[in-house]
Amino acid sequence: MPKTIPVEVFADKIDLKTVFKGRGEFVVHSNDISRPSIQMAGYFKEFPSHRIQLFGRQEMGYIEQCSEADLEARFTEFFSYNIPCVVVCNGDPVPNVMMRHAMEHNVPVFTTKRSTSKIVHMVVDLLDAVLAPEETLHANVLNVYNVGVLVRGESGIGKSELTLELIKRGHFMVSDDVTVLRKLGESRLVGYAPPAVRNLMEVRGIGIIDAKLMFGLTSVLESSQVDVYVELSNWVEGQEYERLGFDTEYIEFMGVKIPRYDIPVRPGRNLAALVEAIAMNFRVRQSNYDIEKEVNRRLEALYSGAETEVIL
Repeated sequence: MPKTIPVEVFADKIDLKTVFKGRGEFVVHSNDISRPSIQMAGYFKEFPSHRIQLFGRQEMGYIEQCSEADLEARFTEFFSYNIPCVVVCNGDPVPNVMMRHAMEHNVPVFTTKRSTSKIVHMVVDLLDAVLAPEETLHANVLNVYNVGVLVRGESGIGKSELTLELIKRGHFMVSDDVTVLRKLGESRLVGYAPPAVRNLMEVRGIGIIDAKLMFGLTSVLESSQVDVYVELSNWVEGQEYERLGFDTEYIEFMGVKIPRYDIPVRPGRNLAALVEAIAMNFRVRQSNYDIEKEVNRRLEALYSGAETEVIL
């Protein structure tokens, strides 16, 4: 899906200088970059005009040896296409003829002192994030011990109260109630709150509060990788719940699987402590520690008589 990028955001993320703001935004269709050296030589067949146009040493070197008449013809045709924006790299000045045509067509122009190869990587990384598939959920995202936890549950079950308690314990809130999941690459999910509700929480009996103002800058994060999923549900008497945890369950979002934990809620259960335990358990498992193997080893040692330690 094409995405619109504001000029200020693009310049800030890539650390560019805005020479001409143009229409104030531009549309991107892919994460590919165009180096229009062959177009400066006059060949416009198969010109990928929908891509961001980067001018590096090769392009600028060719422009410097062209006559004014040739440059006028090249840039007249170049800007006749729907160009998203132009970036001039390596600290080179923007040629007057380029600037004039850019202003006529309202095309944003940026400059940077960085090398072309560096800017290519930075722009592609940004476009990967901007164009990544997204999904909006009724859920919370928290960062607990540097582990991203996605929490879902029916309305009123206590997601916001859990978030408040975890903030008080020194962890971070990313989103409350409304979460956007973004897929980066083949196996990475990132969660964030839409700008309209960023840092805001709805707590029943209190109303809407601003977590950033109440608890400080260190209580919130703009985004977090999502590593585990927690589903809160009401406790049902007589229902069997997981006690060993040897068989990890997974849930899938946009083709990415993450571990799933179902937590039954009832009075007296410390949900914040349980979520902390889930986060720490995830980190332990990442170190290739297998609790099932460890339990089996201890049982085998016990029944074989190898376990001889005496505790007084």
